[in-house]
Amino acid sequence: MKNKILNELIISAGFLEGLWIAAGTNPTTEIVNGFVNVFSELSVGTTSLILFKFIPTIGLFVTLFGIYLLGGRLGLLGVVFAFIGGLLILVIPTVAIGSLMLALAIGAVAEE
Repeated sequence: MKNKILNELIISAGFLEGLWIAAGTNPTTEIVNGFVNVFSELSVGTTSLILFKFIPTIGLFVTLFGIYLLGGRLGLLGVVFAFIGGLLILVIPTVAIGSLMLALAIGAVAEE
């Protein structure tokens, strides 16, 4: 169970985030900006809007801390390799797939 969660985190926090950056968009940022626009129309206080902007950053730190708890430093290293794989998927797909496979292998070893 722990291995499955760690591998899902490596893929979602590493590979998919790198893929979104390579594609030139980030759905989380778009969703947050949409909510900020709606809340600004509703005349919500400035403090609430500023706090709302930091929710993705807080979520990132919580996710990385969870990965550290599940896999330690090797788990974080797996996320880095997966992120690099996501960045390279549109440019050098073979290296990107290799990087993702290495990340998942590191994730499998990290929890043991």
